[in-house]
Amino acid sequence: MDDYRDAIASCCRQLRLSANLADNAFAIEGETHQEYLYNLLSEEIKCRKAARIGKLINSAGFPVQHNFAAFHPDEVQFPSGVTPESLKALEFFHAGNNLVMYGSTGTGKTMLSICIGMEACRSGIPVKFFQRLRREAALHSFTRSWIRQISSFWMNSGMSRTTGPVPSCCLIIFPRSMKRKS
Repeated sequence: MDDYRDAIASCCRQLRLSANLADNAFAIEGETHQEYLYNLLSEEIKCRKAARIGKLINSAGFPVQHNFAAFHPDEVQFPSGVTPESLKALEFFHAGNNLVMYGSTGTGKTMLSICIGMEACRSGIPVKFFQRLRREAALHSFTRSWIRQISSFWMNSGMSRTTGPVPSCCLIIFPRSMKRKS
């Protein structure tokens, strides 16, 4: 049995398949060879999808992870036509619209932003979460051109026109106010 396990693991490396496949080869069952192969490959697809979602969530830069189950929509006033369900379904994103949230401190803007971003990641949409734009700009010596590129990205939804870290995402979240000092 171990000889087969090592041989399968070697084949997986040569074919650039995950080690998961070799491990699952002994756990998956099927009544026919074809059913077994289908079940094995289906499980590999599930594992890869879960790994991709995990990478998207990690690379998004969320300070904490929230989900809609913990969000209390009764404490927030939504415009007509916007519901927590429509935000969770990312209807604004799929329609090509922007989403702007405003309100006093502690009203749930950041939590809702994270919930929406997490749903986007679960849907396979790359997200970048920036909580403190000014601090990040100072720490990383971002230039005004970078800010213009983000603005252009927002206005034109033209990811190919931008450079730097922006092209790797489809949804950018700035939950804090971006007001200029007078």
